[in-house]
Amino acid sequence: MSPDIVFNDGSQAKITFSKEESVANFNYNVEYELALDELGLYSMSTFLADSSIPDENGQGFFTFIAEPDPSENTEVIHKVFTLIVDCSGNMSGSKIDQARNAAKFIVENLNEGDYFNIVDFSSSVSDFHTAHVEYSEQTRQEALDYINGFYAGGATNISGAFDEAIPQFAHSNDSTANIIIFFTDGLVKFLGSDELED
Repeated sequence: MSPDIVFNDGSQAKITFSKEESVANFNYNVEYELALDELGLYSMSTFLADSSIPDENGQGFFTFIAEPDPSENTEVIHKVFTLIVDCSGNMSGSKIDQARNAAKFIVENLNEGDYFNIVDFSSSVSDFHTAHVEYSEQTRQEALDYINGFYAGGATNISGAFDEAIPQFAHSNDSTANIIIFFTDGLVKFLGSDELED
């Protein structure tokens, strides 16, 4: 089925699509092409079956992603980067391996001038450093060694991890890309009576 309205003036575009009296049980597909020297935009959506709905907030999500000009002439923006890694018991097996590998990939691809830190959590919260550190060969290797020590066990103290990570951005500014990436399986293991802290 074709869209109802298509508008494109060279700098802005709009597509309107409507379907009435029908169950929303299919994905849409929009194809378009952009000039290589301009901003890249694309979207993703998902629709969950009734048996997979985790909460009352709906049956899926919509994400719209903007990518900057990828040419070599684009100036690299310095980053202030924090990785938050879920190391709770629910992450055992292949999940902690995937989180470990993804965190290592990011650390290995930072640039000189970037600052970064790593926060990992289960029942308690730990971090690589108490503040962001400048990326260098030394801090890169220390971070990779730190990540290699991740293992899965304990409860899921998500709020404690963000309480640790967010204040560390207090000294960042608008001249940097201030980024948090959160690695988790989305499952929560609650503290048992033998794990509660005073």
